[in-house]
Amino acid sequence: LLGHDHPVYALLYADDGQIVARGDFHRTLVLAICIWLVFDFPLKWEKVGGGVQYDYIGYWMDWSTTRVGINQKRTQWLLKWIKAATARMHTDRTETAEVLGRWTFASRVLTSLRPFLGPMYAWQARLKARKQRVIPAMILLILEFLTQQLQESSTMPSREVRSEGGEAFR
Repeated sequence: LLGHDHPVYALLYADDGQIVARGDFHRTLVLAICIWLVFDFPLKWEKVGGGVQYDYIGYWMDWSTTRVGINQKRTQWLLKWIKAATARMHTDRTETAEVLGRWTFASRVLTSLRPFLGPMYAWQARLKARKQRVIPAMILLILEFLTQQLQESSTMPSREVRSEGGEAFR
C-alpha cells in the first residue's frame, strides 16, 4: 500500500501491532499508522511505542543484535514456577498443562528447548486430573536444565549465520 519507496513489514495480532521499516522509517511508520487508522484497525495508543528493542505479544525483539526470545515477565514466570514445583516436588495435570502451554509458547522462538518438552508432555498425559503426583527424577532433571538455559539467555539469534566452511567431505 505504501509503494516500493516505503517498504514496511506490518503484523496485527488482535490489538497488538508491529511495524518494521527501514530507510526513512519515521515517514514510513507514520504513513503505515495512518493507513491502519483509515482502515479502522484497532490500535491502543498506550501500546504504541518505538525503538529497536521491544515486547510484542510476550516475545522480545531486538533488531540491533538480531535476537528474538521471550520477554522478562514470561521468563520470570517460568523460572518462578520451576522453583516452586521443585521445592514442593509434586504437581497435577491441570497445572502441568498450563505450564506446558507456556513452554510451548516460549519454544516457538527458543527452538532448542523443544526436544526437552517431549518427556514432559508424555508424563503429563499419564497424570490424572486433580490428583497430585510426585515429579519424577527425569522431569526434575529436565526442569533443572531448562532453568539453566533460561538463566543464561531467554533470547537467541533470529537468523542463522552460515559460515562457508569449504568442503565438508570428499
